[in-house]
Amino acid sequence: MNCKNRFPFKVGTTSYIIPDEIIPNIEYLKDKVDVKRLMKG
Repeated sequence: MNCKNRFPFKVGTTSYIIPDEIIPNIEYLKDKVDVKRLMKG
């Protein structure tokens, strides 16, 4: 689901959504949400 720029408010999530390293997670999320919070694992 793409929530980016869909609402009058920003939609965000943490950076670890899929079981992988940080870069693949950011690539996965870049077009889906407005804000990504980088989490140290």
